[in-house]
Amino acid sequence: MRGWPRPGRDKSKIAQFFDGVHVYRSRILERLSIDAETQKHRIGEPMGGYHSQPEHNQFRFLPTKERQMKFTLPKDAFPVVELSKTQQDAFIEEADTVVKEIVEANDAFIANGSVLQDSQWRHTRTKEGIQVYRQRRKTIIQRRKEASTPVIESPSWSSSHTFMRYRTETSNHVDRIADRETSLSSSSGIAEGSIMERSRPPGAYLMALHGSSGGTLDDCMFGCFAPNDEEWKLRSCYIKDRLDDARIIASIRGPTNEDPYRFLGIKWFAKEHPAVLTGIVQQRDFLIMESSGFTRDSKGEKIGYFLMHSVTLHEIPELKHLGIVRGLMSFCYIFRNGGPGKVDVYTRGFFDSRGEMPGRISATIAADAALCCVNLIEYAYIKKLTWLMKRRRSGGESQSSRCEACEKSFDKFSLTSSRMGTTCSTCRRKMCSKCSVPKKLVMDVSDTGSVQRCSLHFCLGCLLHAKKQCGWEIALNDAETASQRSGSSPTNPNLRRDGRCYSNITDSRVYQRGDMTTKYSHSSYLPERTRTTQLPGNVERFRA
Repeated sequence: MRGWPRPGRDKSKIAQFFDGVHVYRSRILERLSIDAETQKHRIGEPMGGYHSQPEHNQFRFLPTKERQMKFTLPKDAFPVVELSKTQQDAFIEEADTVVKEIVEANDAFIANGSVLQDSQWRHTRTKEGIQVYRQRRKTIIQRRKEASTPVIESPSWSSSHTFMRYRTETSNHVDRIADRETSLSSSSGIAEGSIMERSRPPGAYLMALHGSSGGTLDDCMFGCFAPNDEEWKLRSCYIKDRLDDARIIASIRGPTNEDPYRFLGIKWFAKEHPAVLTGIVQQRDFLIMESSGFTRDSKGEKIGYFLMHSVTLHEIPELKHLGIVRGLMSFCYIFRNGGPGKVDVYTRGFFDSRGEMPGRISATIAADAALCCVNLIEYAYIKKLTWLMKRRRSGGESQSSRCEACEKSFDKFSLTSSRMGTTCSTCRRKMCSKCSVPKKLVMDVSDTGSVQRCSLHFCLGCLLHAKKQCGWEIALNDAETASQRSGSSPTNPNLRRDGRCYSNITDSRVYQRGDMTTKYSHSSYLPERTRTTQLPGNVERFRA
């Protein structure tokens, strides 16, 4: 029979595999029986049920349209964290150092022909031109047994110290790295003395990702930028990184005129718990510092970076008493222009679920997490479309009896929207179903994790116009609006743009059959006072 071992094949390995599965499951079930009271406290009632009014300190599993269950913490689950100037400087130095190390690794990767050696790397996934590799087991260098996670404290040394501050969770001293090794490891492509190599736990696979994606560098960075809880949750919905809960613990750096995508902050999130692993694998959470912005490579070329790097704060301890395992991760993405309408992506990092999660499951989760970058540009287009829709011209819905694109007559007595026509959510013109494009937009993400989506229709002209919008300009405008609403001054005083303007983008015109000739003016969506001033010279040089 097909599927059964053929005569002569060793059946002991198959039996050993199933025996291991049964032993692993029995161990987990035994633990669950011991921690039954903890499980009851965690969900409020037996597994699989819901409770309508959760207590103040309980988790909530709430149904959403995307998933049956959603894991969230109470709003006040974590205390308000006030980072000292010394702590902020240490985080900034560490983030900038990690980015610099990965940029150097990217330069070496390009110099070697942008090829990974098959003897050292194993291909795991490919998605939309982006390939994911993991280090082969034989190339993993065994290091010290204790994992090393960056911990930022209030040390006794002076804040003006120029050395890198680094310590491990279990060490009693601070390692000061003065002379970082510049030689790259042949197996990983990263300097052996780098922060990422030192923080990677023993046995954790180093991940590599490279490839090309359609779009621009500006779009890619616009999709990465998420400086507040609302934008972070929206980004998570669109790029599908499978987060159940997300909190910004502290913000350290914000956008400037020279770099409107600059951000550095401490974030906590809980990964989605797969339904098939309920009762088998514990929930995972992560505490990371996220950093994004522009920098330069060794040749002076402008490139973008996006960093997610695990850290430890004493104010945000591990939630072991609630049965949650704190995972470790470090991924640094480098984006650079690869030609007209093309972005080259390069990534190095690791993902360690910790606990007793099988290695294959952890590797699959790591590959899925790394490939979320392929959705960043599409999310940038959605952000532009949403921004354009919020600033649409005032006016009522068109009462035309024909499609303003192809002149097709509408059936007034039809009960279906396809024959009655639809209205563009931006320009309010009426179109037939063939001349409109439906888009599912996220309208709201509540604190409980529930997502409200709405299907809207747009004409081709509005979609093309939104795609051509400059994310750089939108990010600056949103940053100023946010600072004015909060009543506080921006991170950089120049962010007020007293000497800053929006450059007028050439009007786009969509010619189609019929009377519909849609003309757009980018300046009509911008503040009146910002149309005649000039860009600072340093901004123009950086954007060139």
